[in-house]
Amino acid sequence: MNISIILLAIITIVALTYYFLKDIIRVISKEKIHMKAGCMTFDIINEKMFVWNKINDHLVKLRFDTGATQYFITDKALFGGKQNLYKTVDISLADNYKLKSYLGLINFENNLISGKPLSASYIDRTVNQCDDTKGHFSLVNFVDEKKEIELNFEKNQISSGNQIRSKLDYTEIDLKVELSGIIKIKITVDGKEDWFIFDTGALSTIIFPFQNTKYNFIDFQAITPDKNHIKSIRTFENVPVIFGKEKLWVDINNSEKVTRYLVGIMFIKKFNWILDFKNKKAYYKKIDENQIIKSFQNDYAVRNINNNLIISAKNIKKTEFDIGDAIVSVDHKKINTTNLCQMQQLLNQEKNWDQRQVQIKKLVNKII
Repeated sequence: MNISIILLAIITIVALTYYFLKDIIRVISKEKIHMKAGCMTFDIINEKMFVWNKINDHLVKLRFDTGATQYFITDKALFGGKQNLYKTVDISLADNYKLKSYLGLINFENNLISGKPLSASYIDRTVNQCDDTKGHFSLVNFVDEKKEIELNFEKNQISSGNQIRSKLDYTEIDLKVELSGIIKIKITVDGKEDWFIFDTGALSTIIFPFQNTKYNFIDFQAITPDKNHIKSIRTFENVPVIFGKEKLWVDINNSEKVTRYLVGIMFIKKFNWILDFKNKKAYYKKIDENQIIKSFQNDYAVRNINNNLIISAKNIKKTEFDIGDAIVSVDHKKINTTNLCQMQQLLNQEKNWDQRQVQIKKLVNKII
C-alpha cells in the first residue's frame, strides 16, 4: 500500500479523534487537583454509602462509589448551567441501562482531595425524588496518583495517603486496576474464579450472570432506572464463595441484561479494606464473624415517583400489591408531600409489612 495513503489515513483518524474529543480535552486540561493525606467520615443509610463535600462552596452529599470511573453530578446548576457542559458518551449502569452524560468543571473539596477546578460528568438521573444526594464520588484521582485508600467500616472512616497504616493484621489479595480506573478483586463463586469490580455503589452482595438452580432462589421484579420497564431479578441463596482466606455463603444476584461482575456494598461492608493502587494490592480484615452474607430480601420496596409513593420492587410470590401501585396510607396515616419520604424510609427498612395497614390505589396513568 502506498505510504502516502497510510499517512493520510493516520492523519484522518487523529483529526477525527481530536474533533470528537476536543471538548473533553479542553475541560480536563483545566483541572488543578491537589491530593491530601487525610480522613473523612461516611454514613451508610439503606445500604448506600454517603460522603459530604463542598462543590462551588455548597455543602453537597454524594454517594461514595468505588465503581465509578469519574465524578457524577446530578444537578446541572453546580456547573453554572447547561452552557458549560459538553456531550460525552452515555453512562452504562450495572444492568446496562444507559444515561446521557455531559462533561464540565466544578470546584470540589473534601478532606481527601481538592479540585479547583475538577472535571465531572453531569447525568440527568432523578430516579428517586426523596434522594437528596447530588451525585457520586469517584476514586479515579486516587487511582491515577497511586495512593492508598482505607475503608474502615467499624469507624465509618475513609483515609488516604501514600502509606496509611501497618497491614500486619490484614490479609493481602491481588488488586487489578484497569486503564479506565475500574478496580477489581478476585473471587471464587461456586468453584469458578473471576475478577469482580469492587463497587460500593452497587446495592447488593455479588452481581453477575450466575445461573445454577441447585441453589434455592427468590425471584423479584423491579422498575428499571429509566422507569420505562419492569426487570426480573433472581437471588440465589447461600452460594459458596471463596475470597482470600475466607469461605463464605453469599446471596448472588442476577437480572436480565446483567453482563458485568460486581461485588457490592452488602459484601464490602463486612470487612475493613486498604486499597494500594501503587502496588496493585488489596488488604482486608473481616469484621463480621457471620459466614453468611445476605442480599436484599424485602417483600416489597417503594420509591417516590412524581410525588407518589410507588411500589417499585416486589417478591413475585407476594400478590397483595403490584408493581406501580401507589400507597395512599400506612397505619391509617395518609401519605402526603410532607411525610412521603419518611414513609418511604420506614417501609423500605422492613422485610415485610405484615404488621402494617397499607392501603393502595391503582393509578389511572400508570408509572410504567
